[in-house]
Amino acid sequence: MTRICPHCHLPMKELRFGVVLPPMKAALFDAVKAAGEIGVSTTELITTMTEHAGRRLDAQTIKAHVFQLNELLAGTNYQIRSERRGGERPNGGRPAFWVLEHTPISKLRGRHW
Repeated sequence: MTRICPHCHLPMKELRFGVVLPPMKAALFDAVKAAGEIGVSTTELITTMTEHAGRRLDAQTIKAHVFQLNELLAGTNYQIRSERRGGERPNGGRPAFWVLEHTPISKLRGRHW
């Protein structure tokens, strides 16, 4: 739930792993984190984030928000990744599941953004 500033009545930014996130990105982060190792599908994220945003979102919008969120998390050892798994979809693709991945600091040295 988005916290509202008692003085200016605007949505307050949220803190996750030491990173300040706007309310929409914090909600996305929380949904992926809550899903744990199982992950959360793009379809589930569309439903969750549409309710949060108050407007209809699509898969491309979710993907763009994940990309932007990963840029904000670049200074940490966390990243949201997409795993393609499950049955085939009518368009021939496989559904994406989003998971929060923790990378040990020893493996971060070679990571380039």
